[in-house]
Amino acid sequence: MNTAYPKLMLALLMIAAGCDANSNANKDAEGEQSTDSKARVILPDGTQRALESAEINISMRAVAVLSEEMSIPISQVTVVSVRPVNWPDSSIGCPQPGQAYAQVITPGHKISVRARGEIHVLHEAGGKPFLCKRTKPVAELTPKRELAWAGMATQAREALAGQLGVTPEDIKVRDARRKRFDNASLDCPEAGVSYPATPVEGYVIVLSHGRRLFSYHTDLERLVLCPAIGAD
Repeated sequence: MNTAYPKLMLALLMIAAGCDANSNANKDAEGEQSTDSKARVILPDGTQRALESAEINISMRAVAVLSEEMSIPISQVTVVSVRPVNWPDSSIGCPQPGQAYAQVITPGHKISVRARGEIHVLHEAGGKPFLCKRTKPVAELTPKRELAWAGMATQAREALAGQLGVTPEDIKVRDARRKRFDNASLDCPEAGVSYPATPVEGYVIVLSHGRRLFSYHTDLERLVLCPAIGAD
């Protein structure tokens, strides 16, 4: 049994309670970082919210399953998003050749998890996540799909809508492309701040409101409006 399992459970529960992300309780006894606190639930209409307790438990189990499957530490597994799903039959979205399945709608989740440069999709029903063998290396994913899985496009729309005083529905995603930024500033340095000269892989998201275009830079953890409104 994975000994980090109960430690991850404690960390995730404290994240859900709104504890400081820098708290020592969010790390295990060896100082390894637990599942990313930025993981979000992405709803069918594209909106998102924080994980609730049941979804935290599902995420915890998904991390443990993938950690054991790949024989890697839990610290190397990051939950990207959780999506509620009504599976159309008892295959839970992963039918196998030659198998028959009960045609009954089964509520569950898709849990998108990142590990070693790949996104893995675990399917869940009845509190039992499993690895559906449909993993794609990040390099083979289209930027729009990668950003959708990570929820970054939704976050960018909501952030821009807040700045403009409009609804997210008024904001359209026009383009998404991969980009290697020169450093951790994501090519949008703040005045007076120095950054290590280490390239960062990420994306540029282009949004529009009416005829105006706006660009967000992201490394799938941070979103930076570049240039800032009023700076262009």
